[in-house]
Amino acid sequence: MELEGKTHHLRHVDATKRHKRYHYENNVEVFMFTRVMRPTSPAVLNYCKDHKCEVPPQGAKRNEYRDLWVERNYVRVQQAMPTVRRRVPILGITTAIFTPLRNAIVTLRDKNEEIKSNMLQARSSDEPNDLVPLTQSLSGVIDAAVAGGIANYIEAFFDGPYLKTMPQEEKRIATFKETLEAQLEILSKGLKVFHSKLNQNSKLNPLFQHLQASYSKMVVQLAKGILKKDVKIKDHF
Repeated sequence: MELEGKTHHLRHVDATKRHKRYHYENNVEVFMFTRVMRPTSPAVLNYCKDHKCEVPPQGAKRNEYRDLWVERNYVRVQQAMPTVRRRVPILGITTAIFTPLRNAIVTLRDKNEEIKSNMLQARSSDEPNDLVPLTQSLSGVIDAAVAGGIANYIEAFFDGPYLKTMPQEEKRIATFKETLEAQLEILSKGLKVFHSKLNQNSKLNPLFQHLQASYSKMVVQLAKGILKKDVKIKDHF
């Protein structure tokens, strides 16, 4: 959970999703719920007024990244949960508005953590079913990126008026690029784990070949479109 710029201490720990969930869901004092808002909602307009910016124009074609504003509400309780008490008093509620670019960074980080957890699960198990979450994660990210996800990022934050209307977001561009580069490295490691399991199920080889080729395209698209620099692909296979 990202709370006022803070991240959970387990975010950078290599552990399976099962192990992380145990710590995420025990001894909890802060809960969060979110609400998606329209760019024209009063809360968004007030945010832009306070930060001396303007809501980026939506344009003729909707862009899911550019138009995604989220209100995150953090509820702090008096006693850590779970507990034997039926009710626990609320100490306070904090509300934060997440801009489209900040949402994109959080989404990328969460997806990176998901792939890492699935990768560890697949690597430490010989059960065929334990490979499924990893292949689904890899396919979901790589295929979506090549099929238009990267182009949507460029249209949302780089080619359009986003940074002109919201200059305070300029400081997050470097973090966004770093998170994308980290994702490329994680995907590469995930493909390496997938490749190491092919001897257990040769029927998955066409899927691996497809993902490997699409990953190479993804790297080229990111290098030319967003990162604006050469990205070296290590030959893991």
